[in-house]
Amino acid sequence: MQHGIMIEYLRRPTLLLMDNFSAHELAAKKLTDGSPEPLRHKRVMWLPANATSVHQPLDQGIIQNWKCYVRKKFVRHMVTTFDVGGNPTTSMDVLRAIRWGIHAWEFDVTKSTIQNCWARSQAFDFGSQPRLEGNMWSDSKALLKEVAHDVATSQNAGHIKEAMDMRNSINPAGEDVVDRSEDITADILARYIEPERLAEWDEEVEEAPTVKISEALTALSTLKLYEEQSSEANPALTKLLRKHERELLHRRKEGQQQRDIRGFYRVSLGGGGGWEGKMINLLEMKVRGKSAQFGPGFSV
Repeated sequence: MQHGIMIEYLRRPTLLLMDNFSAHELAAKKLTDGSPEPLRHKRVMWLPANATSVHQPLDQGIIQNWKCYVRKKFVRHMVTTFDVGGNPTTSMDVLRAIRWGIHAWEFDVTKSTIQNCWARSQAFDFGSQPRLEGNMWSDSKALLKEVAHDVATSQNAGHIKEAMDMRNSINPAGEDVVDRSEDITADILARYIEPERLAEWDEEVEEAPTVKISEALTALSTLKLYEEQSSEANPALTKLLRKHERELLHRRKEGQQQRDIRGFYRVSLGGGGGWEGKMINLLEMKVRGKSAQFGPGFSV
């Protein structure tokens, strides 16, 4: 977390419970000490020192529950990939993990889990009600059993040699955040990945093929037709699909116009590696609203 990212959160109208992590404190300070964009419509409540694990709702089970759902999706992906003879270490990518995380938060983590974690934290009306029984795993017990079952299935099939304890796998001690000013990216990589393994991953990772705009339009048209023909069609979704289809058509038109301009100047000027090619580049920059210098005393 960087203080610049935290500033964006502080600009939203809300009540924020924050610990004294340095990025949090610096962001709040920058928005209060003579800032041209000071804090408005918001209140920051600072947790007592060394009390984050006890009184922060996220640490009372929300994070663990979210991570359980993400891990469940990864294990299911791993099992499915092994079943078709693939290698999950090469088919896995950051975009897939981001999608899992978004899906888990939007559709899997329940309101009751969040409410229970807030109650256990006693962040509101501190001490006025008895502390809710349980711990950070209380809302994830059934989910942990499901993940453990999937891991055991893969292990019995010979795909996994030795399985970690589920709680240690989902919430390893090495993930604890150390508050310091130095860049810790290199330390994290060095802790979890051997340098030679990093080089191997760069070579092995299967990059998803780039989807062409024509392919996206075809897929979008098929989905739109499915919704229109369905007896349980969602009018709001159909409207959104039509809107996105218009957006893609507009992008394709703009792309064709840019290619037409480049082709015109190539034909007219016989574009190549000499001054003609430079002239084409300058004209393209001009079309994009940028200025450029061609040579002494000549600019566009």
